[in-house]
Amino acid sequence: MRVKQLFERPKTDHSFWAAPAAALRADNGAFHDRLVRLRDKAGIGEDIGVLRVFDVIAWMRQGRRAARNTTRASRSTGLRTNG
Repeated sequence: MRVKQLFERPKTDHSFWAAPAAALRADNGAFHDRLVRLRDKAGIGEDIGVLRVFDVIAWMRQGRRAARNTTRASRSTGLRTNG
């Protein structure tokens, strides 16, 4: 669900993955190739698909966004967070 939140898509959007799949094929596979390079740089095996690489990157970005929002909220309220 976090990936859909990052792209502001509803939980019930069952067509969500069609857009990233199309992006992987666009521009002679440029996005696909970039994800392959990132996967290689991360040192994970070829058994991990590029859609999964995209999923994890988006999930991590959403987590960072949530952490920043929590930090901002704690600053504005004066409350401290664990972390």
